[in-house]
Amino acid sequence: MLETLVGLVLVILGGYEFYAVLKAFKYTKKHGNKNTSPFLPLGLYSGTVFGLTLVGFGVSLIFHLI
Repeated sequence: MLETLVGLVLVILGGYEFYAVLKAFKYTKKHGNKNTSPFLPLGLYSGTVFGLTLVGFGVSLIFHLI
């Protein structure tokens, strides 16, 4: 039971991470200029990987795979 709840929390956090990455990408695409940090794509990439990791572990916990 506890594993399932933790899994749901991880999936929700992963979904929020995807939302935050998408929101940052759209904002940068609309308002970005030459002063935008060149490290922003790396941050968006790492945020996406972190979101995928959270969702993956969440699904694994929900279905008791780990």
